[in-house]
Amino acid sequence: MGEAESKPWREIPWGENSTQQKYVKSYHPHNRHVNHLRILLHGPVGAGKSSFINSVTSALHGRISVTALTDATSGDSFTRNYKTYKIRKENEAGAVYPLVFNDIMGLEESVNRGVCVEDIKLAMMGHVKDGYEFKYGSKLTEDNQDYNKQPTLNDKVHVLACVVPVD
Repeated sequence: MGEAESKPWREIPWGENSTQQKYVKSYHPHNRHVNHLRILLHGPVGAGKSSFINSVTSALHGRISVTALTDATSGDSFTRNYKTYKIRKENEAGAVYPLVFNDIMGLEESVNRGVCVEDIKLAMMGHVKDGYEFKYGSKLTEDNQDYNKQPTLNDKVHVLACVVPVD
């Protein structure tokens, strides 16, 4: 191996990891009316939205944790329902971190496939209830039982994170 190949392409300050973890573990929203920071993950099918949730959970628990089911082989959207993931705190019975992740069906290029962009907008505004089953090519309507007519600050999305594949 040549000299250029033996050097890392960037230096990673691994020692600072505990400082960052302490910040996340002690985080509380600044608004007293908000119990948790809601993070909505969106992106194409197979990008790794569910895997990202598992990675965050694993990092916070300090071990491999699988809370969100994943599928890397089918090519179709594996996640079909709007699902909220709360990460429980280790060694604190019933306690959860004040951040939640929402996983949704992936975006697809084909017409009438994948999550409807309008459903993403409704989720951001807090109108989509946990468990809502996405329908190809049709959006959630106000007369649907899974439509939240009066969302609270806790129902609304505070962070929209786009997950994209690196391949």
